[in-house]
Amino acid sequence: MTKRVRIWLIALLAVICAACGFVGCSIGKPGADEILKAYNCNVTYYGNGGYFNGSNSINVKNLYFQVGDSGMPFYDIPGRSSQGLYVQNSGYNLVGWFLPATYEEGEHAGEIMYTYTPEGEQDPVPVYPVLDEDGNPVKDTTARRPVYAREGVDEKINERSVYVVPSDSQVTGETMLEKDKDMVVCARWERTLQLEYVLVYEGETPLTDASGNVYETGDVLRSDDFTGSSTSASTSAPKTFDGVTFIGTYLDEECTTLANSPIARPEDATAAVRVYCKYMEGNWTVVTADRSSLNTMFFSLTYPDTAFYIAEDIDCSNMSAFTLPQAYADSPTLATIDGGGHTISNISFTARTGTASSQYSIFGNLASGACIKNLKFSGVSITASGRSREVSVFAFVNSAQEGAIFKAFEAENITLTLNITGGQTENIQDENSAYWLFGGLGTDQAFIERFGGENGENIRVSGDNKIIINS
Repeated sequence: MTKRVRIWLIALLAVICAACGFVGCSIGKPGADEILKAYNCNVTYYGNGGYFNGSNSINVKNLYFQVGDSGMPFYDIPGRSSQGLYVQNSGYNLVGWFLPATYEEGEHAGEIMYTYTPEGEQDPVPVYPVLDEDGNPVKDTTARRPVYAREGVDEKINERSVYVVPSDSQVTGETMLEKDKDMVVCARWERTLQLEYVLVYEGETPLTDASGNVYETGDVLRSDDFTGSSTSASTSAPKTFDGVTFIGTYLDEECTTLANSPIARPEDATAAVRVYCKYMEGNWTVVTADRSSLNTMFFSLTYPDTAFYIAEDIDCSNMSAFTLPQAYADSPTLATIDGGGHTISNISFTARTGTASSQYSIFGNLASGACIKNLKFSGVSITASGRSREVSVFAFVNSAQEGAIFKAFEAENITLTLNITGGQTENIQDENSAYWLFGGLGTDQAFIERFGGENGENIRVSGDNKIIINS
């Protein structure tokens, strides 16, 4: 055998082996008809706006397979990118491949639902394959692709422009291809959304980053891709600015609900999903729905230059009781507490009273300049126990100096239980006392009138408030 003959035979053998071992190929290549005879299953993939193999001219993909009697798993194109088979659609994420929807009744019952959006219009219209006299699909003369038409309109539409309506039946790698049974599948896409972090800031000093860029409320500080059916917003500051404190990332522009849980993708989302990043001028300690965070605030109020911002509603139902702070005349409360319009609810305190003349309350003795604002307590239980005749137990403050500030403070459903033997407390003589919420002025009403502003609008007490004395 000559060298030339051997080379020819080796080349022929290579072609035969390639044909026998091939599991999928693109349709329409010259000379492919003979090769395709070896395959018994054709899967047609409609990109539905997506395109294949990096070419925006390939919107429909036909793959042929040799399927045995036991079948073979569905060929998921995105999972085979290593073989050069992938689909993409700029601005969209692939949800998956689905069986096409079909007409349930009428002349086209059982047929696949195809649609087409005419140029200059927004709404798709139904189209149908054009058939010849023998009922076979008519193909165009160039790419040999099926053509479609609207009923009553003499216009031929190329397959590349056609959208196949997906059903609810998704096909996956667990779906089996069957011998001698072709399949049509179509892509379903969801628009790629951006998760935008929007600035909320009410300070007087403009915010400027390290690069000199100036920001104001409503500006987008950062954008991330919104991936999947839900995504989690970052809880860290998207940008750092001097002289301000990042409070948190919120779901709403009013900054009432922190974005602590994954955000579900809106069903009709066509634009960016927004979260709101609250910054406040100055140095603030952020208090969240965490027992240690709240406890730190209660026992740090006498430190100078301290400011606490309550970033969310705090339900203390599942928290153990807090220790009611002891107040000292020579160590008054100096802090600012801004509740941010939030509510602390279902909170319990206990106090083991000490020596004579000891004082107890949530906020202690307020110094001039101390400020409690934008805060509501709902459901407070205080239990004080011990032996002493001259103990002062108040719910909120023992006293307040001129210049102490209350603003938009509310309280409701407060219960004070006294288990003090050896006599009653200094300020409470019986269960009809009108002097146990706010100390320093003889009655609660006198305190409200002094520090509650005009008509007491800055201190509001409501609900079922009561004293229980167990002697």
